[in-house]
Amino acid sequence: MRRYLRPHYLFVFAGTAIGLAIGIFVIDVQPAIIGWLVGGGLGLSGGAYLAAVTSGEPLVGSGGRSRSSNWTLEDLYGDEEEKPVNSGTRNGH
Repeated sequence: MRRYLRPHYLFVFAGTAIGLAIGIFVIDVQPAIIGWLVGGGLGLSGGAYLAAVTSGEPLVGSGGRSRSSNWTLEDLYGDEEEKPVNSGTRNGH
């Protein structure tokens, strides 16, 4: 099965490129890598936001669809009973 790049991802790539350009040429901090990281991060976040909004993907949650899982918390943590406190200690009750 072939997977193709969705057109909305171009917003992510363009946002990252613009953010890096701003981090390199506009933000003036020392050391310069901080400006690159901040600019790239802001551009990546903004591009991802635009891609999610334009594609109709939900940013948080399931978008109104019901969700189900194949496991429960009991499966994850088990049915452990609380272990009694050692009564031989000084502070044991």
